[in-house]
Amino acid sequence: MKQIARILASIAVIGFAGACASAGTGVGDPSTGGAGSTTGSTADQNVSASGAVWPIKTREHVDLWLHGFAMLQEDTTFVPFFRRGYSTNMTVLKNRANVVSQLDANRDRLRARLTTNTQLINAQFIPLSFSSWDEIAQAVNFFVRAEGNPRAASSQQQANVIAFLAAYFPSPADQEWVRLFVNSLADERARF
Repeated sequence: MKQIARILASIAVIGFAGACASAGTGVGDPSTGGAGSTTGSTADQNVSASGAVWPIKTREHVDLWLHGFAMLQEDTTFVPFFRRGYSTNMTVLKNRANVVSQLDANRDRLRARLTTNTQLINAQFIPLSFSSWDEIAQAVNFFVRAEGNPRAASSQQQANVIAFLAAYFPSPADQEWVRLFVNSLADERARF
């Protein structure tokens, strides 16, 4: 039965990859305008086969947030969320640099809550709604001070942010988790 499930999963992955692949020639060839080509000398854009321009951006706060999740999660799932061995590789790099952060010190507490409330995994998407690390840290600060209650906000904008975060962190234990996670990430950011 497990072998059949693996075969079906493999077929689904192959089908998905085939659906995502471009048909025809010229993929990645700038002379044909295929996917992966760039326009002019702008290296931060990709042009799809249909001619749509897709900007490529680096968003440090998103990378930091996802790094934190990768350091806390076990990579034993059939389809991992992060590159297998990421946490181990980062730990080796940190050990070589003789760096220990609050993320390392609080790892067991943070992991325990992720195990207890598996819905916290959805919080990986939170940084996509913010434009910087400072915005995230400030939003979580508002959220924690308001104890997740949008009515405790001093403005409509704060109430919206608190309500947004409350959807991910509904209980007091979840609110404590995000407070500890953000504080730990801030230390990780400063030290590593």
